[in-house]
Amino acid sequence: MAEDVQYEHHDVRAIRGTEASNIAKWEKDGWELVNQSPGLLWSDITFRRPKPKTAGTYLKAFALQGYAAFRRLEPQTQKRVMAVGGTFVLLMVVAGVAVGLRSGGGTAAPSASPSRSVTAAPQTPSEVPSPSASLSAPEPEAYTYQGPKYEIISVDEGQTVAKLDQYWIYTSKLDQSTARYKDQVKLIVADIAREQSTDKFMVEVVTNKEIALAESPSKVESFIAEHGDDYFLTTIPKMEKASWVASYSGGFDSNAFEPSDSDAAFEITWKPAGTPKFEKWRPETGD
Repeated sequence: MAEDVQYEHHDVRAIRGTEASNIAKWEKDGWELVNQSPGLLWSDITFRRPKPKTAGTYLKAFALQGYAAFRRLEPQTQKRVMAVGGTFVLLMVVAGVAVGLRSGGGTAAPSASPSRSVTAAPQTPSEVPSPSASLSAPEPEAYTYQGPKYEIISVDEGQTVAKLDQYWIYTSKLDQSTARYKDQVKLIVADIAREQSTDKFMVEVVTNKEIALAESPSKVESFIAEHGDDYFLTTIPKMEKASWVASYSGGFDSNAFEPSDSDAAFEITWKPAGTPKFEKWRPETGD
């Protein structure tokens, strides 16, 4: 008989309006959507996937199947089998069950990588630059922002468990008819990174100012009070599909759901409310 499938679960909290991009990203990694609980500002999403099989799992199944087959033999045949390989058969069964039970169907622990010795290359005396050479070195050019004009609608501090500041950016100068708009968005994000001397923050770039006012945690209550619940729940999501251009997150590992300095924790989601596409990217901070 086949073993019952065992699942591991993972919970994700997504900003309202970004559920589709989060679900697409996790399903791409092999997770299955189980439940989605929308809230006013956040949606709690639960995923699951089968626990990976291990060597212990297969050995356990092999041992149990072998033992079951042995039990189905006639008593006389069992005696003959035991006479031929008795001790070996019993050891295989016991070892298989023991290893399988200890593994619990979980992921096997990674083995240690073999150490390697590296022989350092012989060093040669470095040349001391002459005074004239030092004087002729060009000075670095002063930074000048070359991207589209943009406006910071709001800055919401301490978002997600990584406690990142979230910038809501409005710009009307993006031409999305070509892929060049992506370079323009990166220039905006890089400009904020230079200004703040860090790349650990969140940026939402929109071409419709109402999206920023409706989605920003610090602006949403006043927006609903002015425009009403129906406008917020039905009209804004339609705008977002075309006008929520990009979402940058830096310093937050969405897989482990924790702060991280790994390059994998810096990402841009293009068209987060439409058909999202993901790109690993990290801006320069100018340090």
